[in-house]
Amino acid sequence: MRLGPFEISPATLLAPMAAISVPPFRSACLGQRCGLATTEMVAAKQLTVRRAWRRKRPFERAAGERVLHVQIFGNAPEILAEGARAAVDFGADAIDINLGCPARKVVGSGSGAALGRDPAAAARAVAAVVAAVRVPVTAKIRAGWDESSVNAVETARAVADAGAAWVTLHPRTRAQMFGGRADWSLLARVVEATPVPVIGNGDIRSHADAERMVRQTGCAGVMVGRATIGRPWLFRALADGRDEEPTAGERLEIFRAYVEAYVAWAGPDRGIRELRKHLLRLVHGVRGAAAFRSDAQRIATPADVALLLERARDTLEHARDTLAEP
Repeated sequence: MRLGPFEISPATLLAPMAAISVPPFRSACLGQRCGLATTEMVAAKQLTVRRAWRRKRPFERAAGERVLHVQIFGNAPEILAEGARAAVDFGADAIDINLGCPARKVVGSGSGAALGRDPAAAARAVAAVVAAVRVPVTAKIRAGWDESSVNAVETARAVADAGAAWVTLHPRTRAQMFGGRADWSLLARVVEATPVPVIGNGDIRSHADAERMVRQTGCAGVMVGRATIGRPWLFRALADGRDEEPTAGERLEIFRAYVEAYVAWAGPDRGIRELRKHLLRLVHGVRGAAAFRSDAQRIATPADVALLLERARDTLEHARDTLAEP
């Protein structure tokens, strides 16, 4: 796929997950051959208060990140446009507009999935950002607000006509949040109706899932989110076309490097606290995982993590040959 002047290969994307898609995690996924890693979403309104970022940047380019794809959210075209200009000034190579976040705090402000309820309003938001910046602009949408108001086809066409380079669809409604099943049949209808590439997101946990999504829907690429937490090597499986777990030694080396990068980025206290959820996913589906998880809840220092990973080697040797479902 192409995103303006950039070639995205393979056509696999890391989803913008709050408190997850931070620079160390994006770098880990890119190191496992993820095609494009989108940042966690940033409030466009906050980006416009430039004095707040004199000492600390609102986002950073990850190690090895060739294309900095920054996701923004807001409730009005003019705010999104100003925020997008600020993001580009801070180094963004491309802008993604969040029209699908279901979080109460976000939709309560009229942003995310609330803005995506109205295809015309979503199109005005995209058009304003496209006019404001000279970098590619994409949009991420949901199926709709609830089962009675599924509007993904209309919204995708509207934002494409407004200038979006591509559209990513998570085919769950806002009411579903992250429960139930993603409606891939809706994704197929959006692909057929939309004149720009459509990225599919939802219920991809393996290469087999990604291959089935592409075959059933014709989507141009796939975006993966929660299934990659603690398992950045999922992107390697997608690139290789083969669902096979890394060896215990490979997992440990990937995690050691990831822990070091995360602690260097966030600092020991915050870094260790935030790494716990990643460590819990490291041994999903593996015999002996319960004891590992219990120990992981008590880590407090980088030395604790190093010791935990050493003790995990035997546990990881029992990993299944195929990718475990998160």
